[in-house]
Amino acid sequence: MIYLYNLVILILLPIYIFFLWKEQRGFLRLKERLGFLPKSNNNPIWIHSVSLGESKISLNLAEILKERGFNPFLTSTTKAGLLQLQKSKFPFSAFPIDFYPFQLQAIKRIKPKAIVMIETEIWPSIIEICNKKKIPFFIVNARVSDNHFKRYIKFKGFFTDLLGDIFLSS
Repeated sequence: MIYLYNLVILILLPIYIFFLWKEQRGFLRLKERLGFLPKSNNNPIWIHSVSLGESKISLNLAEILKERGFNPFLTSTTKAGLLQLQKSKFPFSAFPIDFYPFQLQAIKRIKPKAIVMIETEIWPSIIEICNKKKIPFFIVNARVSDNHFKRYIKFKGFFTDLLGDIFLSS
């Protein structure tokens, strides 16, 4: 199933990059979205947020982790989220497109100790890589609306393979 998912990503990649270029005006950060994140040797905790609200949460979490001796590295998907992260003292980047080779490249460069997704971020390629490389992966502050759950349940087999039985235990 992960192969089919990545095939679809590959086919849609030019359209998605065009959409990003059009919508993110000045915040495309294409190299980062292709997995070329800054190299790290300090095994950070990679915290990902999508937009502005989640980015504020990720900055609070980063502060707490820093106080406890961890090295946070932050990513966001949207222009508003990236602008919020840009104001902080923490290293940050645009989140790579969830295409297996891009995520694998990003993980090789970052060498994260763990990955934390804020809200309900289910990115199959990065989750698959974390499972294979035994990198702890957390989804925090997650809630799934009834409508989203109905959509997810249509792909029950895919998500159960990806997340294990915990996906359907709630």
